[in-house]
Amino acid sequence: MDLKEKDIEFIISKVQPKISASLSQTSPNYKDDLEQDLKEMIIRKIKEGRIDNNVPGFFEYLNRKKQGHYSSCFSFLALLDLKLVK
Repeated sequence: MDLKEKDIEFIISKVQPKISASLSQTSPNYKDDLEQDLKEMIIRKIKEGRIDNNVPGFFEYLNRKKQGHYSSCFSFLALLDLKLVK
């Protein structure tokens, strides 16, 4: 997948509100590091082309999570409307 930097910045800007909301539950000492780690992971997965446009519905997501298909980080990213292929 050949995305330009502006395309990646656009994607990050779209998920930033959800990242910020999730970080509100994090200790202030770790917020900046966690935010950077999440953005790096999103960018890495985008560049690897490991995005599936078939985002699961709510109940399908819960069923997959219950079956252990998502780690906690993948659960967070799945809720960002970017279902990353494991």
